[in-house]
Amino acid sequence: MLLSLFLACTDAETTAPAAPSPRALAPPPAEPLPEETPPVAAPQPAHAPDADAGSVAWSVHSCLACHGERGEGGVGPQFAGAVPDIETMTARIRAGAPPMPAFSEEMLPDTMIRDIHAWLLQQPRPGPPAPSPHTISTHSGVDVELVVSGLDHPISLAWGAEGALYVSTNGGLFPRAGQKVGKIWRIDSGRAVLFAVDIERPLGMVWHDDALIVSSRGRLSSWADRDGDGRAEEIGVLIDDLPAAGLHQNNGVVLGPDGMLYLGIGTATNADPEAQPAGSILQVDPVTGAAVVHAAGLRNPFDLAFTADGALYATDNGVDPKLVEAAPEELNHIEAGGFYGHPYVFGDTIRSDLTMPDGLIAIPPLARLTPHASANGLLAYEGDAFPELHGKLLIAEFGSYITRFRRAGRQLTTVDPVDGSVDIWASGFAGRPLDVLAGPSGDVYVTDFEQGTVWRFFPSDRKRMTFSPSFDCQRATTAVEHAICNDPQLAALDGELDAAYQEARSILNDDEKRVLRDEQRAWLKIRDACEADTWPVLCVKTTVIERLEALRNEPGI
Repeated sequence: MLLSLFLACTDAETTAPAAPSPRALAPPPAEPLPEETPPVAAPQPAHAPDADAGSVAWSVHSCLACHGERGEGGVGPQFAGAVPDIETMTARIRAGAPPMPAFSEEMLPDTMIRDIHAWLLQQPRPGPPAPSPHTISTHSGVDVELVVSGLDHPISLAWGAEGALYVSTNGGLFPRAGQKVGKIWRIDSGRAVLFAVDIERPLGMVWHDDALIVSSRGRLSSWADRDGDGRAEEIGVLIDDLPAAGLHQNNGVVLGPDGMLYLGIGTATNADPEAQPAGSILQVDPVTGAAVVHAAGLRNPFDLAFTADGALYATDNGVDPKLVEAAPEELNHIEAGGFYGHPYVFGDTIRSDLTMPDGLIAIPPLARLTPHASANGLLAYEGDAFPELHGKLLIAEFGSYITRFRRAGRQLTTVDPVDGSVDIWASGFAGRPLDVLAGPSGDVYVTDFEQGTVWRFFPSDRKRMTFSPSFDCQRATTAVEHAICNDPQLAALDGELDAAYQEARSILNDDEKRVLRDEQRAWLKIRDACEADTWPVLCVKTTVIERLEALRNEPGI
């Protein structure tokens, strides 16, 4: 593929070779006389390739029209990360390859080709696309923008007294126990400024007076910048022996209207009644660290929020397979001394192999959410920016790592605390939304754990374009998948085709579904073969459109 085409489509026409000059037709000069010394041409300095000049030439000669702004592809071959040697590249440019014209030395000097070659060698091979708000679908009148990117698995959000936004990062997908690679950052004009380091999995944050209370693995402590150097130090430890050796740990922390802290604690196992401790919510004195159990019978209460009337709510993660295949995620209204059923009740399902101890009455959840959606971050929205959200609870659904539940979650869901009704407020996150927070003006901020970003949702009348591929772009592996993830039109077509497949499956019997599955696998091989096509992106578009039309005309093919 690389040898078939190099430069982009251009309006330039191939020019005929210039007519030979009279000098070229003249006979060669006579041999010098023996006593004369032949003239010696002065050595010409070798051209040092200039990558910056190559970048300019790439644009001036319209190479980017077919090969992308940075050689990442487009409708023509990709060169970033796969640049041919300079001799091969020069030969192909001189020869041309339709629709690319043949470029003469006059049109594109060898020195300029070397400059372009040097610039291309600096361009990284394309991978997953840069974070884009256009993958996120929202309600009419809601817009999305990127606040900051490049964070190492961001988790929790908090607003400082000075009006700055703070975000904690995990330092990896799932750091091992004992790895203090978590950090806290202050966001300043779209730039992350380091605030605190050496923290192990900081899953929760809340400001109390002039200190930041941090819920990290097995620890609840306070942090502040006392010496004014811009970096915070741990200035106090409220609790340092929280249970965190099992499956879960201590999670989100919130400041109640009574001035006390409320902290979620997860279970040590999936649902073992003998394992201690059970999931609970602690009430903690922010000065002394004295703690009491406020509510129990939860599995993994990830985040908590108080509404304007002083009611406490908590998200709770449902049981995993194999014990239960489809236990719902929960949103619970937390009452002092309340028991919420774990591990004896999963949503409304009473566990058959256990008997609940006498005297315990399980309080049912306010809302049952999609199984394995992983209901995590929680916000009680009281702002004015989004009137439709006022008084509701907004949940960040992280999604599942279990393959068969990959469509669960990855969205923001609202719950009405009055009747428990559920609605989707935003969907299509390419990564995994984890925490949600309202800003001073009522805008909504969301961390995306896998994309390393913080998003801001704000009111706007702008008409938004959105697209979302049918697969996880963070795990794209083939050149065709990367092309789909980097091209909004391709991504939209891929999502449209996936919806057509789902619609077709809904009307087919089991035998027909198997046939359709086999046909889809065969078609994917045809689609992926576009990688070797002279114009791969155009090939993918054509292939997808043809398959989409065929599927709509006859769902069984």
